[in-house]
Amino acid sequence: MAFYDKYNEYIDIIIGVTLLAISLNVFFVPNNLVTGGVAGLGIIILELSETFLGFGIPIWVTNISINLPLLLLTYKINGKAMFYKTLFGIASLTAALSITEHIPNIYPDLTIATIFGGALVGIGAGLVIRRGATTGGTVLMAALIHHFMKHVKFTSIQLFIDVVIILIGMFIFGVIETMYAIVSIFITIKVIDAMVQGLQSAKAAVILSQKSEEVSKALIASMERGVTAIPARGVYSGESKDMLLCIMSQKELVKTKALVKKIDPTAFVMVASVTEVMGANFKPLE
Repeated sequence: MAFYDKYNEYIDIIIGVTLLAISLNVFFVPNNLVTGGVAGLGIIILELSETFLGFGIPIWVTNISINLPLLLLTYKINGKAMFYKTLFGIASLTAALSITEHIPNIYPDLTIATIFGGALVGIGAGLVIRRGATTGGTVLMAALIHHFMKHVKFTSIQLFIDVVIILIGMFIFGVIETMYAIVSIFITIKVIDAMVQGLQSAKAAVILSQKSEEVSKALIASMERGVTAIPARGVYSGESKDMLLCIMSQKELVKTKALVKKIDPTAFVMVASVTEVMGANFKPLE
């Protein structure tokens, strides 16, 4: 554990890029699923080189050939800290792609490849992103373009690049594979969100009551959760009262609603989902 605590950032990056590489070589490459990025470009170049050159240019060669120059060009844009982590991510992914390409090809149906491939990429990319690094790709391309076109949103540039790569893949591999690739992208995004934001969701309850003092004391006593009182004024009624804010679990929400109803049946309660909660009685602040 001491070793992991000291080098946990780089260990997580290695695990992440290994999962990415396995997903690409086991699920995406055999099924011609082009999901954008340098990896998608690598799948296209692999297919074209086999067709016109008689030999395939491995994805790991494309990865290092495109990403390394891009990283050097964006050194001043992204900063020194991100540079070294991204350099490590690119080098690790290149090595992982080279090693995992020797795994025997699996040719499952496209549905299985889409679901498991997308999920595996999401887990791998999520681990890398959580450590403040990237594996290069369209992130570096977009950063370089955005540096000279600041009036265009960074995310719009990245999306445009990915769409172009996906469209090229569609013309080469067909519409069906492209539709599955788009589904895989959606799965990847959802898994990345879960990895970065955390799986421990919670509920935020906003309570407006004439008996706010009584309600807040009851909540603290029954659930041992902190309650924040925010001064508020109703525009229509002109009445001033405290708005109570309390973060809790789904199970505690049921108890809270019953408790508020018992104290003040006329209270106004609003509930919102919270994707990640850190500190207090929840998970430690990262």
